[in-house]
Amino acid sequence: MAVVTNNRIQALRQKLGVTQKILARILGVTERTVIDLEAGRALSEGIARRVTELDRLQRELSKVVRPQSIGKWLTEPNSAFDGDAPADLIAKGKVDLLWRMIFELHSGISS
Repeated sequence: MAVVTNNRIQALRQKLGVTQKILARILGVTERTVIDLEAGRALSEGIARRVTELDRLQRELSKVVRPQSIGKWLTEPNSAFDGDAPADLIAKGKVDLLWRMIFELHSGISS
């Protein structure tokens, strides 16, 4: 997906295909913070670390989920995660479940 911004937060949000509200939930910040960051506010060290992790997750997800479908996939309840939406798992600190799913899809191993 071509992203036409130099703003790291806005670029990530566009690649993930999510709203500011969803990105805020995933990052563990307020929607106002996402708006401010997209307007040019400097990233704190903690937010920068989470953004780097989400960038990495997005890159790997785009190998197993059509990039244009990532936003929908992140926000819809998923039976593979006991009905939780993947975005909710990230917000709860359970991103390891997504990494396991990506690994299993890449390797052909199922649990």
